[in-house]
Amino acid sequence: MLSENKIRGFKWLAGHFVCGKSIGGHIHISGDWDISLLIKNLDTIVMSLSDIFDNKFQRREREKHGYGGDGKYYKKDYGIEYRSPGSWLASPALSLLYLTMAKLSCVFTLKGKEFNGQQRKEDPKNLLLSFYKELDEIPSDCLEGINLLSKVIDKKIDWKKDIKIAWKI
Repeated sequence: MLSENKIRGFKWLAGHFVCGKSIGGHIHISGDWDISLLIKNLDTIVMSLSDIFDNKFQRREREKHGYGGDGKYYKKDYGIEYRSPGSWLASPALSLLYLTMAKLSCVFTLKGKEFNGQQRKEDPKNLLLSFYKELDEIPSDCLEGINLLSKVIDKKIDWKKDIKIAWKI
């Protein structure tokens, strides 16, 4: 186990590309899916969140080095490893948002619904603030993330800040 002094001696960062290295925000999803539809929905919903919050320079650098970008995933024995977003661990709030959007994308996929990716390009903010209203029922573990979204959607994230502070480590 690392001592507290060793943990505090490191700077922990989130984002896409830091200190010349790509940082991934992989999301592991189990189950037997219509992979094409799931990836389209994840790219529309989860990456809409990225379109709003990402450091655009870091994102371009990560993609330039062959990582991230729409449609990136690995098929796994248990399901998929979605690899499009950068690291979303900047704060507990941002992590909750990303995982909530990923779960809601899965719920839509299970219902056979597909999002129009054009809406992401035109207005990702309004897409995120309204897409979940198309669901008959919202999973109870997604309610906190949905409520948080409207409170933080206009905030800027300091991607150079040590994330230990936000996580109280």
